[in-house]
Amino acid sequence: MRPWHLRLSSETRHPLFPTEALRRRALHRLVDVAGRELALFCIVDEHLHAVEVCERKRAETIGRALSRVMRPLAAVPLAPCWLGPIHDRRHMENTLDYLLRQPAKHGLPEHPALWSGGCFLDLVGARRLPGLELRVLDALPRFRPSWAQAAVGLETRPLEPVDLRTVRSGGVSRLLTAASAVLAASPDLRGRGKLEVRARRAAAGLAMEAGLPIAELAWALGVDVRCARRMAAAATEPELHRAILLWLELDGLVAAAGA
Repeated sequence: MRPWHLRLSSETRHPLFPTEALRRRALHRLVDVAGRELALFCIVDEHLHAVEVCERKRAETIGRALSRVMRPLAAVPLAPCWLGPIHDRRHMENTLDYLLRQPAKHGLPEHPALWSGGCFLDLVGARRLPGLELRVLDALPRFRPSWAQAAVGLETRPLEPVDLRTVRSGGVSRLLTAASAVLAASPDLRGRGKLEVRARRAAAGLAMEAGLPIAELAWALGVDVRCARRMAAAATEPELHRAILLWLELDGLVAAAGA
Protein backbone atom coordinates (compact mmCIF):
# COMPACT_ATOMS: atom_id res chain seq x y z
CA MET A 1 0.00 0.00 0.00
CA ARG A 2 1.06 3.58 -0.62
CA PRO A 3 -0.40 7.07 -0.14
CA TRP A 4 -2.59 8.46 -2.90
CA HIS A 5 -3.56 12.10 -3.34
CA LEU A 6 -7.16 12.57 -4.41
CA ARG A 7 -8.72 15.87 -5.50
CA LEU A 8 -12.38 16.63 -6.13
CA SER A 9 -13.19 20.04 -7.64
CA SER A 10 -16.16 22.01 -8.89
CA GLU A 11 -16.45 22.29 -12.66
CA THR A 12 -16.81 26.05 -12.55
CA ARG A 13 -14.29 26.67 -9.70
CA HIS A 14 -17.14 28.22 -7.72
CA PRO A 15 -17.49 27.25 -4.02
CA LEU A 16 -18.56 23.66 -3.45
CA PHE A 17 -19.89 24.05 0.09
CA PRO A 18 -20.58 27.76 0.61
CA THR A 19 -21.77 27.60 4.22
CA GLU A 20 -20.20 26.33 7.43
CA ALA A 21 -23.07 23.87 7.94
CA LEU A 22 -22.61 22.39 4.45
CA ARG A 23 -18.85 22.13 4.90
CA ARG A 24 -19.32 20.17 8.14
CA ARG A 25 -21.80 17.84 6.48
CA ALA A 26 -19.32 17.27 3.66
CA LEU A 27 -16.62 16.54 6.24
CA HIS A 28 -18.71 13.80 7.81
CA ARG A 29 -19.44 12.27 4.39
CA LEU A 30 -15.72 12.26 3.64
CA VAL A 31 -15.10 10.34 6.88
CA ASP A 32 -18.00 7.96 6.19
CA VAL A 33 -16.57 7.05 2.79
CA ALA A 34 -12.82 7.14 3.43
CA GLY A 35 -12.30 7.16 7.19
CA ARG A 36 -10.44 3.85 7.38
CA GLU A 37 -7.85 4.88 4.79
CA LEU A 38 -7.71 8.62 5.37
CA ALA A 39 -4.35 10.13 6.34
CA LEU A 40 -4.84 13.85 5.57
CA PHE A 41 -7.54 16.03 4.07
CA CYS A 42 -8.62 19.61 3.40
CA ILE A 43 -11.89 21.00 2.08
CA VAL A 44 -11.43 24.55 0.81
CA ASP A 45 -13.67 26.77 -1.26
CA GLU A 46 -13.93 25.06 -4.64
CA HIS A 47 -12.18 21.72 -4.08
CA LEU A 48 -11.41 18.90 -1.69
CA HIS A 49 -8.07 17.17 -1.08
CA ALA A 50 -7.67 13.77 0.57
CA VAL A 51 -4.65 11.54 1.09
CA GLU A 52 -5.49 7.84 1.34
CA VAL A 53 -3.25 4.93 2.34
CA CYS A 54 -4.45 1.94 0.31
CA GLU A 55 -4.11 0.07 -2.98
CA ARG A 56 -4.79 1.97 -6.20
CA LYS A 57 -8.07 0.16 -6.89
CA ARG A 58 -9.36 1.08 -3.45
CA ALA A 59 -8.29 4.70 -3.97
CA GLU A 60 -10.20 4.75 -7.27
CA THR A 61 -13.26 3.29 -5.54
CA ILE A 62 -13.06 5.97 -2.85
CA GLY A 63 -12.85 8.67 -5.51
CA ARG A 64 -16.02 7.42 -7.22
CA ALA A 65 -17.83 7.09 -3.89
CA LEU A 66 -16.84 10.61 -2.84
CA SER A 67 -18.14 12.04 -6.11
CA ARG A 68 -21.42 10.24 -5.54
CA VAL A 69 -22.00 11.30 -1.92
CA MET A 70 -20.77 14.89 -2.35
CA ARG A 71 -22.87 15.62 -5.43
CA PRO A 72 -26.15 16.17 -3.52
CA LEU A 73 -24.41 18.58 -1.10
CA ALA A 74 -22.40 20.54 -3.65
CA ALA A 75 -23.73 23.91 -4.74
CA VAL A 76 -22.25 23.48 -8.25
CA PRO A 77 -21.46 20.53 -10.58
CA LEU A 78 -18.41 18.41 -9.81
CA ALA A 79 -15.49 17.75 -12.14
CA PRO A 80 -14.11 14.20 -12.49
CA CYS A 81 -12.02 13.11 -9.52
CA TRP A 82 -8.22 13.39 -9.95
CA LEU A 83 -5.92 10.76 -8.41
CA GLY A 84 -2.13 10.69 -8.21
CA PRO A 85 0.52 8.72 -6.27
CA ILE A 86 2.68 10.19 -3.52
CA HIS A 87 6.12 8.97 -4.51
CA ASP A 88 8.36 9.24 -1.46
CA ARG A 89 8.81 10.79 1.99
CA ARG A 90 9.80 14.22 0.70
CA HIS A 91 6.70 14.26 -1.50
CA MET A 92 4.59 13.31 1.54
CA GLU A 93 6.14 16.03 3.71
CA ASN A 94 5.44 18.60 1.01
CA THR A 95 1.87 17.35 0.70
CA LEU A 96 1.36 17.71 4.45
CA ASP A 97 2.51 21.34 4.36
CA TYR A 98 0.51 22.03 1.19
CA LEU A 99 -2.76 20.74 2.64
CA LEU A 100 -2.37 22.42 6.01
CA ARG A 101 -1.69 25.77 4.34
CA GLN A 102 -4.62 25.57 1.91
CA PRO A 103 -6.93 27.95 3.82
CA ALA A 104 -4.26 30.67 3.82
CA LYS A 105 -3.30 29.95 0.20
CA HIS A 106 -6.88 30.52 -0.90
CA GLY A 107 -7.38 33.61 1.25
CA LEU A 108 -10.06 32.06 3.44
CA PRO A 109 -11.05 34.07 6.52
CA GLU A 110 -10.34 31.48 9.22
CA HIS A 111 -6.83 30.72 10.48
CA PRO A 112 -5.60 27.33 9.12
CA ALA A 113 -5.37 25.96 12.68
CA LEU A 114 -9.12 26.47 13.20
CA TRP A 115 -10.36 25.84 9.65
CA SER A 116 -13.18 23.30 9.97
CA GLY A 117 -12.53 21.77 6.56
CA GLY A 118 -8.90 20.86 7.29
CA CYS A 119 -7.29 18.09 9.30
CA PHE A 120 -5.07 20.24 11.56
CA LEU A 121 -7.48 19.95 14.49
CA ASP A 122 -7.49 16.17 14.15
CA LEU A 123 -3.71 15.97 13.93
CA VAL A 124 -3.27 17.78 17.27
CA GLY A 125 -6.17 16.14 19.14
CA ALA A 126 -8.52 19.13 19.15
CA ARG A 127 -11.36 17.39 17.30
CA ARG A 128 -13.23 14.10 17.73
CA LEU A 129 -14.88 13.16 14.43
CA PRO A 130 -16.80 9.88 14.79
CA GLY A 131 -15.20 7.17 12.66
CA LEU A 132 -11.97 9.03 11.97
CA GLU A 133 -8.53 7.73 12.94
CA LEU A 134 -6.06 9.50 10.70
CA ARG A 135 -3.41 7.14 9.29
CA VAL A 136 -0.82 9.87 9.14
CA LEU A 137 1.85 7.65 10.75
CA ASP A 138 1.36 5.10 7.96
CA ALA A 139 1.83 7.82 5.37
CA LEU A 140 4.55 9.74 7.25
CA PRO A 141 6.36 7.68 9.92
CA ARG A 142 7.60 9.59 12.98
CA PHE A 143 5.08 12.39 12.37
CA ARG A 144 4.86 14.84 15.27
CA PRO A 145 2.03 17.35 15.92
CA SER A 146 4.70 20.07 16.13
CA TRP A 147 5.23 19.65 12.37
CA ALA A 148 1.61 20.59 11.78
CA GLN A 149 1.90 23.54 14.17
CA ALA A 150 4.95 24.83 12.33
CA ALA A 151 3.17 24.50 8.97
CA VAL A 152 0.36 26.82 10.07
CA GLY A 153 2.64 29.33 11.79
CA LEU A 154 2.05 28.43 15.44
CA GLU A 155 4.56 27.78 18.21
CA THR A 156 5.79 24.19 18.19
CA ARG A 157 5.58 23.65 21.95
CA PRO A 158 3.22 20.86 23.09
CA LEU A 159 -0.37 22.05 23.25
CA GLU A 160 -2.03 21.90 26.66
CA PRO A 161 -5.77 22.12 27.40
CA VAL A 162 -6.85 25.42 28.93
CA ASP A 163 -7.81 25.40 32.59
CA LEU A 164 -11.32 25.96 33.94
CA ARG A 165 -10.53 29.58 34.84
CA THR A 166 -9.92 30.25 31.14
CA VAL A 167 -13.19 28.52 30.28
CA ARG A 168 -14.98 30.74 32.78
CA SER A 169 -13.40 33.93 31.47
CA GLY A 170 -14.24 32.97 27.88
CA GLY A 171 -17.93 32.63 28.65
CA VAL A 172 -20.74 30.39 27.49
CA SER A 173 -20.79 31.47 23.84
CA ARG A 174 -17.13 30.64 23.25
CA LEU A 175 -17.54 27.28 25.01
CA LEU A 176 -20.50 26.34 22.81
CA THR A 177 -18.56 27.37 19.71
CA ALA A 178 -15.73 25.07 20.77
CA ALA A 179 -18.02 22.12 21.53
CA SER A 180 -19.74 22.49 18.17
CA ALA A 181 -16.41 22.70 16.31
CA VAL A 182 -14.85 19.70 18.05
CA LEU A 183 -17.60 17.35 16.84
CA ALA A 184 -18.27 19.27 13.59
CA ALA A 185 -21.85 19.44 14.78
CA SER A 186 -24.45 21.90 13.50
CA PRO A 187 -22.96 25.36 14.16
CA ASP A 188 -26.00 26.51 16.15
CA LEU A 189 -26.20 23.19 18.09
CA ARG A 190 -29.95 22.98 17.46
CA GLY A 191 -31.80 19.76 16.77
CA ARG A 192 -31.74 16.26 18.20
CA GLY A 193 -28.90 14.81 16.17
CA LYS A 194 -26.38 12.64 18.02
CA LEU A 195 -23.55 15.11 17.48
CA GLU A 196 -25.58 18.07 18.66
CA VAL A 197 -26.71 16.19 21.78
CA ARG A 198 -23.14 15.15 22.61
CA ALA A 199 -21.80 18.66 22.06
CA ARG A 200 -24.49 20.27 24.23
CA ARG A 201 -23.87 17.78 27.04
CA ALA A 202 -20.10 18.24 26.90
CA ALA A 203 -20.42 22.02 26.93
CA ALA A 204 -22.90 21.89 29.80
CA GLY A 205 -20.59 19.65 31.84
CA LEU A 206 -17.61 21.95 31.34
CA ALA A 207 -19.75 25.02 32.04
CA MET A 208 -20.82 23.58 35.37
CA GLU A 209 -17.24 22.60 36.27
CA ALA A 210 -16.01 26.08 35.39
CA GLY A 211 -18.71 27.80 37.42
CA LEU A 212 -20.44 29.51 34.50
CA PRO A 213 -23.99 30.70 35.26
CA ILE A 214 -26.41 27.86 34.59
CA ALA A 215 -29.15 30.32 33.61
CA GLU A 216 -26.88 31.82 30.95
CA LEU A 217 -26.09 28.34 29.62
CA ALA A 218 -29.79 27.42 29.54
CA TRP A 219 -30.64 30.62 27.65
CA ALA A 220 -27.87 30.03 25.09
CA LEU A 221 -29.06 26.46 24.49
CA GLY A 222 -32.73 27.43 24.34
CA VAL A 223 -33.71 25.16 27.25
CA ASP A 224 -34.84 25.64 30.83
CA VAL A 225 -32.43 25.51 33.77
CA ARG A 226 -33.48 22.02 34.85
CA CYS A 227 -32.77 20.69 31.37
CA ALA A 228 -29.34 22.37 31.36
CA ARG A 229 -28.54 20.72 34.69
CA ARG A 230 -29.54 17.31 33.30
CA MET A 231 -27.27 17.86 30.32
CA ALA A 232 -24.37 18.66 32.62
CA ALA A 233 -25.03 15.55 34.71
CA ALA A 234 -24.98 13.38 31.56
CA ALA A 235 -21.57 14.69 30.42
CA THR A 236 -19.30 11.64 30.72
CA GLU A 237 -16.79 11.90 27.85
CA PRO A 238 -13.36 12.94 29.20
CA GLU A 239 -11.68 12.67 25.77
CA LEU A 240 -14.29 14.99 24.28
CA HIS A 241 -13.82 17.45 27.16
CA ARG A 242 -10.06 17.41 26.58
CA ALA A 243 -10.52 18.10 22.85
CA ILE A 244 -12.76 21.08 23.64
CA LEU A 245 -10.18 22.49 26.04
CA LEU A 246 -7.47 22.01 23.38
CA TRP A 247 -9.63 23.81 20.81
CA LEU A 248 -9.98 26.71 23.24
CA GLU A 249 -6.18 26.73 23.65
CA LEU A 250 -5.76 26.96 19.88
CA ASP A 251 -8.36 29.69 19.66
CA GLY A 252 -6.39 31.69 22.21
CA LEU A 253 -3.08 31.12 20.43
CA VAL A 254 -4.56 32.21 17.10
CA ALA A 255 -6.03 35.33 18.71
CA ALA A 256 -2.69 36.17 20.34
CA ALA A 257 -0.82 35.66 17.06
CA GLY A 258 -3.13 38.09 15.31
CA ALA A 259 -2.95 40.73 18.04
